[in-house]
Amino acid sequence: MNNVMNIRTCTSCDVLKNIRQFPYANNEETLDSNGNPYRRYVCKDCYSKKKCEQRRIRTNKRRFDIKNDLACEMCTYSRERDGDYFVTDNLQFHHHEDNKLYNIADMWSMPIERIKQEIAKCTVLCILCHGFVTAQERKGVNNE
Repeated sequence: MNNVMNIRTCTSCDVLKNIRQFPYANNEETLDSNGNPYRRYVCKDCYSKKKCEQRRIRTNKRRFDIKNDLACEMCTYSRERDGDYFVTDNLQFHHHEDNKLYNIADMWSMPIERIKQEIAKCTVLCILCHGFVTAQERKGVNNE
């Protein structure tokens, strides 16, 4: 194999790279028209960044979809009540007992049923009410 066939330009970053920097598409058994294993036209770095971005978008959508229908259990802050002023990131999950398996913020890539089971153990609070409840709990612990 000559040197010309060992290099390729990434279609994403437009950088000339060694062919080994391009991941196989499907598996090594898929062959291109020259009989070589078929490789993607996006380098490993760009491919990885693209996959991370897709995962981030999917995770953000999942978080939005779940929180969009919820409301603060203290002040009723919600999409229904506050309309365009409602921001899903302002809702938080307060574990009120010691039955916490996961921090919900770390669960968004897990199966949806698992997330919902953990949310069921929580009180949904807006960021202000959550701060108030947490301060009251700490104050109660310190006074005992």
